[in-house]
Amino acid sequence: MNSETTHTLPGTPTSTRRRVVLAAGAALPLAAAGLAAAQMDAVKQKADEMMHGGKKRPGDAVKRAGELGTFSMRASETMRTKASDASLKEFAKLEAEEQKTVAEIMSANFDLGSPEFSAEHRKKLDEMKSMSSGPELDEMYLSVQMDGHQKLLDLHEQLSASGSLTEAPTAASALAVCAIESHLAMLEMIRKQMG
Repeated sequence: MNSETTHTLPGTPTSTRRRVVLAAGAALPLAAAGLAAAQMDAVKQKADEMMHGGKKRPGDAVKRAGELGTFSMRASETMRTKASDASLKEFAKLEAEEQKTVAEIMSANFDLGSPEFSAEHRKKLDEMKSMSSGPELDEMYLSVQMDGHQKLLDLHEQLSASGSLTEAPTAASALAVCAIESHLAMLEMIRKQMG
């Protein structure tokens, strides 16, 4: 028995065997290139995660939610002591604590940096800080919170629909939707109570 017979496919003509060997030989570099590309993608992703402390880069909606949440937290911290309405003061206390918790969850999963807010929000916050306690300040805070909560609701609805509920940011957004809806209802009740 010669060596050619021991390494061939039985019943296959030599020309077909050569084509199979040539095709396999041509496919190997393509498979190797695909494997190398996949490995490079994995290396790039790992390097990106290492550069960002193992956290994902946030999308625009996550950044915007962080900005709105930071503004809401800062405005609420101001109103914890300045609100003249007892219900509004209690709301401000709860809102500040909740936004702090949401920020911690989002920061644990995304490289948010230091969320800043718009010049408009900065101006509102400065105005609130400079105003004396009273109905005018309470109304400003109430309006700011209702507007901000509606914007946060829109963003968290978008975020909660964009991923799997097994992912922490998506799950946090799904929970945030429920909380925001209840906050909007509370703010409406406080507005009616204030007259």
